[in-house]
Amino acid sequence: MSLENPRCVFQLLKQHYSRYDLDKVTAITGTPKEDLLKVYEAYSATGAPDKAGTSMYAMGWTQHSVGVQNIRAMCIIQLLWATWVSPAAA
Repeated sequence: MSLENPRCVFQLLKQHYSRYDLDKVTAITGTPKEDLLKVYEAYSATGAPDKAGTSMYAMGWTQHSVGVQNIRAMCIIQLLWATWVSPAAA
């Protein structure tokens, strides 16, 4: 329940995604660093008990060549966010 066990899913995901720094994400996505930072700041601003952040998508995500992976990634981000903001809610 503490999410501290090194083999729990939270820690494994954290370790896996730690390699994706801003430069790497920019290189992979082609999105300018400034735009990524704006998105990160807006989304992380919802990290408070009285706020809620969510990701909404439409057909573009699902019809992409890696659509399933896109949807799965956003689900994981949403679940991790909910767990990080409020461990009791997880």
